[in-house]
Formats: sequence, C-alpha cells, structure tokens
Amino acid sequence: MNATYNEKVYWESRYASRLHSGEGSRGVELDFKLRFLQQALVETDSVIDLGHGDGELSFAIAQMVHHYKGYDISETAVLACRQRAASLVAANVEFECCDISDVQNTLADVVLCVDVLFHMPSKAKFDDVVANICRSFSRIAILTVWKRSIVDARKGQFAAHNNYFELDLPEDCYIAVEADIEGNPHKQMLIIKRKI
Repeated sequence: MNATYNEKVYWESRYASRLHSGEGSRGVELDFKLRFLQQALVETDSVIDLGHGDGELSFAIAQMVHHYKGYDISETAVLACRQRAASLVAANVEFECCDISDVQNTLADVVLCVDVLFHMPSKAKFDDVVANICRSFSRIAILTVWKRSIVDARKGQFAAHNNYFELDLPEDCYIAVEADIEGNPHKQMLIIKRKI
C-alpha cells in the first residue's frame, strides 16, 4: 500500500481542478457501460451508486430508474452533481458526501460500484465495501473490477491510486455475469446475485 495516498484528498483535488472521474467515464468505456446498464436495469425501481464521481453515469441511470442515490467522498463532486440535478429539475436523484465504506443500512434493488473498488487503499477497506454492497442490494449489484490476470500479476500492489485486490464475496453471493469492458482490456463489469 502507498502510505502517502489519501483518497479524500486525491479525489477532492482531482474534482476541484477539472471535475472529471477519469477515462472510465468518457468515450468508448462510457458508451459500453451505458449499454450494459440499460440492459441490466430493466424494471429497476431504485439504485444506490457507491462512488458516483463526476456524475456522467448518474444522470443517464436516473432516466432508467425511479430513484437514484449516489454517494461520493468528494464534496466538490457531490455539489457539482447536486447543481446539475437542480438545473435539470431531476427530482428522482440524491447525492450525499461520505466515505462509501460508511454507507450502512441502505437497501435498493441495485447497487452500483463502477470504477471505484480498485481505488480502495487497503484490502480491509476493499472487503468492507464489498460486504456493504452485498448487504445493500435486493436484486443485483454491478461492479467493475480488474480482470483476474491483472490481479494475479499485481496482487496487493498499490500504484498511484490503483490497487489490485482479489474479490472475495460473502457466501450468499455469486458472480452471475462477467463482461469485458470495451475500450479497456484490463477491466470487467460484474453482476453479483444472491444465492437462493
């Protein structure tokens, strides 16, 4: 782990300077994610999004569901999304500033955690967030993770703001769908379901 990395400082600084989450919220990757989510969110009433970032996915998702609530560690990103929601008169969206590992006792049809898990600064926090995700969905969870080959090659390494941890799901959950992300050969979208 990189001892000098502070995720709140990193993201606050990044959004304060340009309000951009990264390449995953632009271009080919964004287009792929929108198509993927459009299929996965059919007949979805509520979505919790852990780590909404610049909101590029948020407002598209809000058009697909009845209620969207996004959480992010950056006050700047949250304020920008709230302002955008107000200007669009988007009544079905909420944005809250907090560390996503602190989101507790929430429930939604779908929980999203897109391009966020690999920024967790420790395996313990990574596992806490995954456990929270799995407790918080009633239908499915959708995550992006590094492909297995990348995790195996870089297991436990921390490079700048990307960490390579293995996904350990609770016993009552399983990976139902794995989809390679167009535009990025290193990442996958996963759909997590609960065992019946």
